[in-house]
Amino acid sequence: MKLTFGTDGWRGVIADEFTFANVGRVARAHAQALLDAGGRSAVVAHDTRFLGGAFARSAGETLQAAGLDVTVLKGATPTPALSYAVRAGGHAGGVMITASHNP
Repeated sequence: MKLTFGTDGWRGVIADEFTFANVGRVARAHAQALLDAGGRSAVVAHDTRFLGGAFARSAGETLQAAGLDVTVLKGATPTPALSYAVRAGGHAGGVMITASHNP
């Protein structure tokens, strides 16, 4: 399955395009990009989306398996808080699992 990214990241319908397998694909690619740029750590967060915590943990495990030091924030987190955590902690990047404005 081809995954398409827009200006705000990757979007997909849960259990259709947005699956644990595809989250793993995206997380592996993100980890490789961070590592290639010399990054060593990342932060993962989620909002209240259905299974958001499970998807965040899965992404975090994948990033960690790739060799990054990973912090998965606990509980629902607003996107700006993830951005702050990445910058304030000097992390290479982050992953936000969010339903955004999608129906």
